[in-house]
Amino acid sequence: MILIAEIVSIGDEIALGKILDTNAQWISRQLTELGIRVLYHSTIGDDGVAMLDAFRLAASRADFVIITGGLGPTEDDLTRQTIAEMLKAPLVKDDELLQTIREMFVRRGQIMPESNEIQAYLPQGTQAIPNPHGTAPGIDATFSWFSSPAYFSFPTNFSAEQNDSRKSHQVRLFALPGVPAEMREMWFDTLQPRLAEQFSYGRAIKSRVIHTFGRGESQIEAMLPHLIRRDHDPRVGITASEGVITLRIVADRENESACNAALQPIANVIYERLGDLIFGENDETLQSVVVKELMRRNETLATVEFGTGGLLSYHLSLVSNAISSYRGGLANPSPDIQRNIFGRILFESENYEISDESQKREIIKIAAASRSFLGTDHVLIVGRYPVNRAADEASPVWLTHAYANGNETLTTTQSFPYGMHPAIIDSLFVKRALNLLRLFFLNNRLDSQRNASQ
Repeated sequence: MILIAEIVSIGDEIALGKILDTNAQWISRQLTELGIRVLYHSTIGDDGVAMLDAFRLAASRADFVIITGGLGPTEDDLTRQTIAEMLKAPLVKDDELLQTIREMFVRRGQIMPESNEIQAYLPQGTQAIPNPHGTAPGIDATFSWFSSPAYFSFPTNFSAEQNDSRKSHQVRLFALPGVPAEMREMWFDTLQPRLAEQFSYGRAIKSRVIHTFGRGESQIEAMLPHLIRRDHDPRVGITASEGVITLRIVADRENESACNAALQPIANVIYERLGDLIFGENDETLQSVVVKELMRRNETLATVEFGTGGLLSYHLSLVSNAISSYRGGLANPSPDIQRNIFGRILFESENYEISDESQKREIIKIAAASRSFLGTDHVLIVGRYPVNRAADEASPVWLTHAYANGNETLTTTQSFPYGMHPAIIDSLFVKRALNLLRLFFLNNRLDSQRNASQ
């Protein structure tokens, strides 16, 4: 059984577009990892009537609801009052919570304002979600939703005999503060374990995430006929993000072993059909895969970027322990630096209006000179973008990988049309460059295995 979730974000600043709702995005990812399907996102301003309508609607169509925001001490923080109204339950002061909040102010060398006392009140029958580093504890409520007539009550008050004419389902509601650091800490400390306990129903839910690069979403789907069908079991979801196509397999079975047994055959089919389009699973990225292989080979890499302005270097430098293999790079080098490194290789045309073949010859020479100058085993080059980008979308952008082969430098070169949405073009060319190096490593390893077997 696939469980349905709704995320409700509270706050005028979100509804009016003054800040980005990163909480909902982050929570959605966490829920998906648990095998829970997020079908709805709602954003509500600081209005009690609108919030009550949104909470009731969410409860009517989801197995559980996660609310962020509106738990502060000011008059426009209405989440706890609205939950109490929805549950038809009074707000009750929790003396232990109040003492915890007071002590937090003391540790900060402050006196607690009277207005903060409201944060120690909970709707009767609900549980607090501890907030180790904030004054706003969360709220955990479990109740039964009756579809006709609209009615809420706690499970302890529910009688199937008395209400057999009403269709009902149990809903779990979590309210968390909107501060991202506090929300995430509370998620891992409290919510995740409670979700696992409440919604497993004695079963296990496991997922497996497979990342691909090099084909579009529709092309990947066409290579996996029938797997993406909504009625397929295990369910296989497909998403696209800046050129990376991700497949997520979700199995709901009686135990973890049964989940693994259901996931593996589907993963085998995906690997068989997609082959080297697959670059990793779960948290792996193209840059982490490349750095891992460099470390395995005990080799080094440098980069030179004309088009992407340092984004390739930035992504590589974020990988844990990358410094042992990634030695840095040049981004948009000035003409003087270019002359010092590349000599007279570069064309002196101000507008860089040279033929495609000349650009290819130039970037190959740049790659060889860069590897010699920088002294690394590998160099990745992202070539120049066209000067008139709007008019020259079909113009090629050249990518080159230079690598040591004894005393000589060999190169592998690819080109791609510049045309792409401006918001993602830099990220896409970074991934294309990393994928060029990844495929070199993959083919090199396969060649070594074939030679060893002969």
